[in-house]
Amino acid sequence: MSLENNLPKHLRWISSMCETQFFTPCQLHSTSGKGELLNLFSVDALRAWCPCCCAEKKINDAIQIRRSSYHNVVRVQDVAKAVNVAGIQTYIINSARVVFLNERPHPRGKNGESKRTSALVAANGGACKHCLRTLQADSVSFCSIACKIRGGGEMTPNAESLRLLEESVMNQHVAVPRNSYKSTKDKDTNTTTTTTT
Repeated sequence: MSLENNLPKHLRWISSMCETQFFTPCQLHSTSGKGELLNLFSVDALRAWCPCCCAEKKINDAIQIRRSSYHNVVRVQDVAKAVNVAGIQTYIINSARVVFLNERPHPRGKNGESKRTSALVAANGGACKHCLRTLQADSVSFCSIACKIRGGGEMTPNAESLRLLEESVMNQHVAVPRNSYKSTKDKDTNTTTTTTT
């Protein structure tokens, strides 16, 4: 079943984004020195592009698709104004909060244990409402954008989705270089104080 059937008309591009195959060589630029891959999705054109194609065609509505464990993800801050990602399990990858585009395979257990375990977890509310994948947080109901669409979740951005966007931007992890720490030992109290410069 196409995801498109579960979306309002103005959000049907999300279906195309979830169903598009990314990280394949660009037919125009794969032979160039960079060997460009299709990792950008144009909302207007409803297709994948490589960075060179986007630059040449002056595409300004592209959403960057990223990879995590061989699965496609998008940063929350890249899509939260257009898509309601509230209720979807988020992960921190390379200091950015991301959500998976599609359902991922379930971890395999001995003798079908993963299916029985998922069913038990789902009964207790700790699994994706669509695919029964175990979730890490009790406050979410879906493991991916596609599962939220299939499960009938609201995809139009709302106040909760925008709050998640603000939270995502505010909680960006900032790496502090090691040499910026100075440690001093107070001889009188035998304590160590660490400061950043």
